[in-house]
Amino acid sequence: ILNKYSNSRNAMPSESEEMLKQVAQVGADLKNATHVFARGMRQNPLTSENIRKVQEDRVFLRDVLREVSSEVGDSGKFQCLADSVEAELNSKKELQEIVKREESSRRRIKMLKREIEDVKRQEVDEMQSRDELIAHLKDQLQEMKAKTNME
Repeated sequence: ILNKYSNSRNAMPSESEEMLKQVAQVGADLKNATHVFARGMRQNPLTSENIRKVQEDRVFLRDVLREVSSEVGDSGKFQCLADSVEAELNSKKELQEIVKREESSRRRIKMLKREIEDVKRQEVDEMQSRDELIAHLKDQLQEMKAKTNME
């Protein structure tokens, strides 16, 4: 679209050029998303989760296209497309943050489990050391009793 209108720059205000650039970017993002989706489908074809995701994406795209079509027909603008893309990007960022927090939590849990195991090992070692000390002291007590009985 951008190439089609690039020859007539004088006829189009800079705001329209910016919107065309945004549309081109959305198109490129859509192409990339389609590629990622196709790769995912090759890896796990037609699982129930994939089918659900495809249905959700189709409904979202249909609703956005209807809204854009209506807005372009009414006002000649397509701000709702940019708003929808921005909302999806924000949603994606939120999900990525959740994933990062989950990964961090998992690492923390592993670390805490290791610390618990270390504490348990230390307690076992201390118990063995105490048992050895108690046995040694019992032996000494027996020896002392034997000596006092002989005297």
